[in-house]
Amino acid sequence: MRGVVFIKLLALVEKDYELANFDDLIKSSILTSKGSYRTIGDYSPSEMDRLLELPYIKIPQTKDTLLGWFGEYFFDSTKKKSDLLKR
Repeated sequence: MRGVVFIKLLALVEKDYELANFDDLIKSSILTSKGSYRTIGDYSPSEMDRLLELPYIKIPQTKDTLLGWFGEYFFDSTKKKSDLLKR
């Protein structure tokens, strides 16, 4: 899975839930990448599963709900960018 997906997820969760300590939470987790992602890097989908479990500490949502919320955001933002390129 490309790093851009991870980067967008982390930015969205931090922005929408105003988690000032979210970065610390990620760095202290057992992620192989230690929460450090490059846009063009490749990362295991299992790491996304672990990331979606981290917010449970502060966000009262299920993993499936978080994934759906992120999917809508991600594909909507991707669509907007591709529409700009068509002009």
